Amino acid sequence: MAFRPAPILTLFTLAALAVLIGLGAWQLQRMAERTAIFEQIAARAIAPDLTTGQIPSDGSIERLRALEFRGLSGVVDDSKTVALFGSAGRTYQRARLHDGRVIVAETGVRGAGLPVGAAIDGVLRVIAPDPDLPADDVARGVLFQPGNGLAAALGAPQPAVFFLAARSLATPNGASLANPRADPRQSLPGPERHLGYAATWYGLAIGLIAIYLLLHGRMGRFRSAAP
Repeated sequence: MAFRPAPILTLFTLAALAVLIGLGAWQLQRMAERTAIFEQIAARAIAPDLTTGQIPSDGSIERLRALEFRGLSGVVDDSKTVALFGSAGRTYQRARLHDGRVIVAETGVRGAGLPVGAAIDGVLRVIAPDPDLPADDVARGVLFQPGNGLAAALGAPQPAVFFLAARSLATPNGASLANPRADPRQSLPGPERHLGYAATWYGLAIGLIAIYLLLHGRMGRFRSAAP
């Protein structure tokens, strides 16, 4: 069987294949990086709870990220609750750590909260803007983001750089609800999605090769060798 490749079609196909294979390899690299991050977080989850002395007082985001999802406990400091709009009614209260530091704590949903003095068993989470929600409308008093506006509404110090995410949330009917933001497996994108992306890119590469060969067949570029 003799094969005579079409020059221009072959050139474009090779260039496209290089891009698709490169994207697939990049996704596999991202999967490896994400797996390493999850392994670090898993190690934090089984580590002893944080003491207040381990939490940086300078508000360093980098140092706080190294502690994210470590166990942290405190007590409810005020009965006032503030529910954020557009976030399934995530409800926050003011909490006090064992060193007296006052912070924001996520304690319930749809306006439900915990009584003053109630113990909060949770994890440390760094405050970051939610890209899926709008900015706070301070003029109207409508809060969407768990940041300084929320801290001000609860009478907590600012800038607010981290919060205490309770593992169990209060609900209006008195039942408790597991908090997905206290569980990295539910609140962070897992590495398996990158494997799916890589499979997509490699699948497109295989499909491109199939189309390339089919087009050459229709153009009569495959010829049986003369006997």
